[in-house]
Amino acid sequence: MCNARNHHSQCRCGFGPPYAFWGQMKFEEKKKWVDSILSGLKKLDKGMEELGYEPEEIEEILQGKEPGRLKKREVQKILNRLMNHYEYRVEESVTQGVAVPLFMLHLPEYRAGRKVKGSRIVYKETGGPGYSWQLRAIGAGMGSSQMIKLQSSALAAAELEQCKILYVKIPVKATKIVVTENDQPVRSFLKVELAENSGIQPFHHGLKTCKRKKCREDYRAMGVPIAFFPLADSAPRTITQYHEEWDYGVKREIRIQLKAFDLKTIIKVEIFREKKLKLEMDLPGGHDYLLVAPRKNGGIAWELDEQAAQGIIDSMKIH
Repeated sequence: MCNARNHHSQCRCGFGPPYAFWGQMKFEEKKKWVDSILSGLKKLDKGMEELGYEPEEIEEILQGKEPGRLKKREVQKILNRLMNHYEYRVEESVTQGVAVPLFMLHLPEYRAGRKVKGSRIVYKETGGPGYSWQLRAIGAGMGSSQMIKLQSSALAAAELEQCKILYVKIPVKATKIVVTENDQPVRSFLKVELAENSGIQPFHHGLKTCKRKKCREDYRAMGVPIAFFPLADSAPRTITQYHEEWDYGVKREIRIQLKAFDLKTIIKVEIFREKKLKLEMDLPGGHDYLLVAPRKNGGIAWELDEQAAQGIIDSMKIH
């Protein structure tokens, strides 16, 4: 029994509908690690860090030049030298699901950590033609970069004073590579890239309760206003329902630490969306509500402080 905390597609806990996130995942063509660096998708010095090079070694190899100012042929020459000078031995591999947060569904707070009782926010995504989300995982340590497209539907609710996060799991393969020179180990690193046909269920347990710390991080990074709901003069126990259809266009990136064997690395995931979604809101009286999109994280948050809200409204000309 989940007690409404972590609904999944087969949930029958009795606390509201069986909230769910489901759909299909399509893998696009891979882009090789070297090509990612040559095209500027990944910086040369970051790529070298992923191969286990220390900052002093990188500086020596680059001979004091800024990576961003190197010409393409210079970058290619450095990569060829790195690839040909050493031998790279595959040790072991593991495939795991990495959770990528897509949408933070927050309830309004009247003060730090205290949610407005009786408030309820429902997120609806009805699928249909086209892709709901696109994610590009930038491969690390000679791993290929690859785009994933999601055609999905969702029904999720933040209620009972609990905020929710919509996740998708991307299948990632991590391979331990040992670098040798004259048969002697020099360093080791993780090669990370997406793993097709892994058997990992991308939408399983795709809706989770937001931890309090994450909620506070979002509320410290308010962003673009979406809509204003003036209910300060309404009775606190009076619930007003709103329906908002939102052209949610977003392009952002997140960095996720990945550990495997005795090593760790950072993988970058770029998240894109250009499709409408629907929000249904039950808002109790006694507050003026400003619905905003946090700058850092995807999703929604709220501003209830009258002066702060009015300042944002005036600056953005929201009526």
